This record gives sequence, C-alpha cells and structure tokens, in this order.
Amino acid sequence: MAISCYKCLPKPPNYCLEPKNVTNCDEEKGAFNPGMKYDSCSTIRTKVGQGIEMNTMQCGVKVLCNTMEEKVCNMTKKSVQESGETVTSCKLECCGTDKCNVVEHHGRAGYLNASFMTTMMFVIVSIMKYF
Repeated sequence: MAISCYKCLPKPPNYCLEPKNVTNCDEEKGAFNPGMKYDSCSTIRTKVGQGIEMNTMQCGVKVLCNTMEEKVCNMTKKSVQESGETVTSCKLECCGTDKCNVVEHHGRAGYLNASFMTTMMFVIVSIMKYF
C-alpha cells in the first residue's frame, strides 16, 4: 500500500512551515535507484541566520534516511555559506505513516535575499535526486 506524504519546497512567504500539498508516493517520479520504492516521508529541517526556519518535505526511502543526513546537511551548509548566510541547524527526519512529515516550528518565517533563495533551490533540487 502506498504512503502519502506532504510535499513542499521552502519558498516565501512561509518556507513550508504549513504544508498543504499531499502526494501519493507510488505516483512520484524520479526515484534514483530502480528497485527501491518510496516507503517513508522525509523532512529536511533547516534554520538559517537569525532563526529563519525552512523545511523541505517529500517522499523518501527509509533505509537511506540515517545515512543521508550528514551528506544532505553538509551540502546545504556549504551552499548556504557561499551565499553569505549561515546554517545554524540542519536535520533530516523520516517517518513511516501517512502525512507524518509535519513539524512544529519554533523559528520564524522571514525574508531571505534572492541570491540565497536561488542557492537553496539548487541545493534542494540536487538533494531530491537522492530520495
């Protein structure tokens, strides 16, 4: 049976703090490894600068969740530093029930410069190919 997950990219004004789009993971395209099915929901939680919080939500592969956090967060930190911002926290979380990738946020949604947002979108698209 397919799992359904929230799917959201961190764009202004709320940076996926309140996701609304739900996707059936069996219908998602782009699984990077044939033979591995999406079996979980994933969330990349990032805080930048003065507490601006952003989330990326999508379908994931549970066995990759633990091994990918360091790679995903290092890629994010490096790219963000190149745009002049600082990542203060980064975490990749996976869960295995329908629409479980909802997070409570404690930061704030703010506005980040266009260069930073372009960099973040590039990082996110690059990361998504792993899931």
